[in-house]
Amino acid sequence: MLIKSTNVNNARLMDFYQVMNLTAGYLSIENIVALQLTTVAAEFNAAFASLDKALKQAQKTGYTESIIAADEARDNFFSGFTGSLRGMTRFPDAEIAQSAQKLMVVTEKYGQRITPDCHSVKNRQRSPIW
Repeated sequence: MLIKSTNVNNARLMDFYQVMNLTAGYLSIENIVALQLTTVAAEFNAAFASLDKALKQAQKTGYTESIIAADEARDNFFSGFTGSLRGMTRFPDAEIAQSAQKLMVVTEKYGQRITPDCHSVKNRQRSPIW
């Protein structure tokens, strides 16, 4: 990534993290006492440590493996279910075909990409209702 500006508001999170990691690396090899950056470097390192901790929690860990597996199972089930429904809409028995068509209308309300919606629903279920 070529840095063209010091304004990091529009940088993506991982690009921002990479720049901050490089900055932390340069601070560790420089003589911050001679540069009179002791307090600034301490504040920066504390803030960067909290960012690093937050990003490590978002990565795949032992805690997230079960969630990722459940997400994949849900996505596979939903994909298989909608595929079966599409096939059932062409079933020779008209009653079954109409029932499948009605269910397709219900499932199409979720759209083609259900993953972002499912994550938000899952997060809402974890938070208290009151």
